[in-house]
Amino acid sequence: MTTVLVHGAGSTGGAAAALLGAGADAVLIEDRSGDVDAVIASVEATLANHPGCTSLVGISLGAHAVARWASTTHRPLPRIVCVLPAWTGPPGPTAGATAIAAQQIAADGAAAVLNRLTADGRYPDVVQLLRVAWRDYSDAALSAVLTRASTGRGPTPAELASIPVPVAVVGWRGDALHPAAVAHEWARHLRWPTIAMAARPEIRLFRQALATRAA
Repeated sequence: MTTVLVHGAGSTGGAAAALLGAGADAVLIEDRSGDVDAVIASVEATLANHPGCTSLVGISLGAHAVARWASTTHRPLPRIVCVLPAWTGPPGPTAGATAIAAQQIAADGAAAVLNRLTADGRYPDVVQLLRVAWRDYSDAALSAVLTRASTGRGPTPAELASIPVPVAVVGWRGDALHPAAVAHEWARHLRWPTIAMAARPEIRLFRQALATRAA
């Protein structure tokens, strides 16, 4: 059994594994470009090198890449899990929020943004996960990655509907960059969806939702 994880923009494979509680044997696709088309190419190359892949999990930008790849590939598909999708089709308001986050990081620095999130105090474990992911980026690199990600196309309704296997969509409520409404929209377009939602951006609740989906 091989699980392949595809992280989101501004994140890392290690942070993705920490969010999901993935085992040490998971294959982590690392991409620091924020270019969804480049991530799709990495998914194709990785699956070619791991024909025994049984589960393919994408988070945020990674979910966009996984869904778009699954809609067109001629390879046999593993189980597909799309976590925290951000938008459908062309970039829209959520992508604009991502671009604003990039501008804030460029202007104030990632540390200042994280300190503001810490002061807010609502989701400390998620903020800590961001600290772990963002420390691998300079402020300029992180801003550039998020800016590039904000211009990338998500899967269209037609692409989602063309995925020929069951797809699980996992999200949480209360995150402006990964709206719960988008997760529900993806589920409506998929042929064979399963959807699980955490009540808020909290890793413990997220993992419970993920376990429910798996069951």
